[in-house]
Amino acid sequence: MAESTRHITIQNGDALPELQQCNKCCSNYHCPFCAASVFKPAKLVKLKTHLQSHFNKAVVCGGYTIHRCGLGCRPALHHHCPYCETTILKRGDFEKHVQVCKKNPPPTSATIPSPTTAALTIPAVRGTPSSTTAVLTTPAVRGKPSPTTAVLTTPSPTTAVPTTPAVFSGRVCVRPVIRKRCPVCNILINKRNLKKHIDCKHTEEPIQDINATSHLESQCIDRTNGIFTVLKVTKGHSVPLHIQVKTWGEHHKVICESHECQVSMEVAQRSGLSSYQCKHIRSVNYCASSAEPVSLKEEILSEMVKAKWFSLNEPKYVYYSADTLQEALPHREPAELSSSEELPVIRDMAEAVKWIDSNNHLLKGPVEEPLFLTMTEEEKEKALNDLSESTDSSREPFTFLFQFRDDMELVIQECHDKMGLKLNCSFDTF
Repeated sequence: MAESTRHITIQNGDALPELQQCNKCCSNYHCPFCAASVFKPAKLVKLKTHLQSHFNKAVVCGGYTIHRCGLGCRPALHHHCPYCETTILKRGDFEKHVQVCKKNPPPTSATIPSPTTAALTIPAVRGTPSSTTAVLTTPAVRGKPSPTTAVLTTPSPTTAVPTTPAVFSGRVCVRPVIRKRCPVCNILINKRNLKKHIDCKHTEEPIQDINATSHLESQCIDRTNGIFTVLKVTKGHSVPLHIQVKTWGEHHKVICESHECQVSMEVAQRSGLSSYQCKHIRSVNYCASSAEPVSLKEEILSEMVKAKWFSLNEPKYVYYSADTLQEALPHREPAELSSSEELPVIRDMAEAVKWIDSNNHLLKGPVEEPLFLTMTEEEKEKALNDLSESTDSSREPFTFLFQFRDDMELVIQECHDKMGLKLNCSFDTF
């Protein structure tokens, strides 16, 4: 087949048609081997990457590089034979056809559908200046095949002007863009950039030290019991944690709601670091705001009960009534009570302690045993005498303090309901 009638997808070696910027329908570059419906006109860099995929799928035969054609000659992508006017879809069938068609004489004419005007550079040796330059001119009418004319010039070897053909050396692996959803903000992002996105947007920057200028924001919501709300993290979406820092009165308590902080403080206590505090508790020292007390109206409380936020039938304390205390205490004057005698309240309390020790694995958090068990004999006698008054302060030495409400309900169910023990229990307010 003559060079003047050769299809544009049939090129010599690694040569390519001249890539020119479109000035008719757009300002981008068209692929010389594909129609605009197959490859959308794009920037020069993207076009070169696309042309490299043509080289990867091209057929090399007899010094020709035959690229796949997408100019609309057939509905599907195909190859043009350099020796005849046959077009074949499958690459394997095309290679067999070319080997057989080599022996046939090439046709004298052919039609060349081309969307743009192209200039063809044919180097004799790859990587060296060409001694023969062919300029191929086609009408810039898209979608209509037309004959072309070729002008062939052969300068002398001594005065040859080296040309710079668009040659692609090496192979470029074009990988598809794989997108994944961020597990935090649920946005689609390139798989390669996902880790960097999480590190930049959703990873908390470590706080080197808590001070007046760098700390977690906090607010006091209960001055009486020393309860604060502190932001959990410094960056991104954060929810407040409840912190109790009560260092006045008879019972001091410093605790963080976060389970991780509780574990860390417990490990620090076992390691001898008794002064360790988590970043949430240390941030409370710089709390400068306090919430105003809010009085809930009866209508709001009724609505909360209907919404099952809490129930009026679930008391916070399980304590002795005046009649129960009279049954638990012997019939004598309060001043004559002695802790040496095994009273029912002490016996029930000891049985409950045994059950808690043997079933500690069923509880979510620690349980503070009654202070009565660690008192001296004089303090025990005073506590027993005060117990007959049936006040909240008199019941404190006999109270089991639970960290979680579920633990308290479990102990009440097992010890009070099943074993018939009479206990005084309380749980934290948060």
